[in-house]
Amino acid sequence: MSLTSLLRPESDKSEARLSLLAMCVGGVVVHLLAILLFVGIWSALKLDISPTAPIAWATFALHPLLMTLAFGLLGPIAITSWRLYSSLGMPRPWVKRCHTALTTLAVLCGWLGVADMWIVHSRGAAAQRAKGWAVHFQSLHSWVGFAALLAFTFQWAGGLSLFVNPAAPAELKRRLMPTHALVGSVALFGTLGSVATGCLSLVYRGDNVQRKGVLFNTAGLIVFFLSAALGVVLAAGSRAKRRPDAVQGIAPDEGEAREPCGIVAGGGEGGASQ
Repeated sequence: MSLTSLLRPESDKSEARLSLLAMCVGGVVVHLLAILLFVGIWSALKLDISPTAPIAWATFALHPLLMTLAFGLLGPIAITSWRLYSSLGMPRPWVKRCHTALTTLAVLCGWLGVADMWIVHSRGAAAQRAKGWAVHFQSLHSWVGFAALLAFTFQWAGGLSLFVNPAAPAELKRRLMPTHALVGSVALFGTLGSVATGCLSLVYRGDNVQRKGVLFNTAGLIVFFLSAALGVVLAAGSRAKRRPDAVQGIAPDEGEAREPCGIVAGGGEGGASQ
């Protein structure tokens, strides 16, 4: 028996433990950055966009607040919850309920945010047409953001119908998982990208002198680091899950044993509701 074969089992276990540690640390960082991002956006909106008026329905400031809540806070936490919470010992059924509730709230907030901005633009339609502008979907931010929202919603609906549905065959779950993971990846980073472009559209180029510019540029930077932290969690979780016998608490459910690592924007790995 070679020295390599003797060392491999312990090496595999050590690698799995390190991956689990990286996932847990990254998951905590995701939670902290997501909360910081939402608080930062709310503060910037109150200080510079709506300092006297309340952030209410059919006001401009409500749109960025709702979209940040949906895709800067709820979405990233929902995704990390699938890996992180089960690894920390939360019972699998409760992880699924938490995961489903967070993604459902994210979808709801996202569509409410779109409806709010649609109303605001419609009220100013005459003035915008007079300037030669389109009333809706004026910027790259709106185009990318709406596409990402559609992908997020599709992912959430697919997860509910497939992974929450107890009658769904395990073989069907395995076959659709690669597509599910791919759409989730596009949706997740698309929505985070739309948050960043939303910050840019609010401040335009900025000069890093005015408070408004500094606050929104900082929020955009937080989005970047949040995306990086999410990548660490999901990559580390994938490596740890390949050796479920080496690390306790992350073995897949029956029918999900071959589930690949995917970034699922209507949910974590396995959709809006695993």
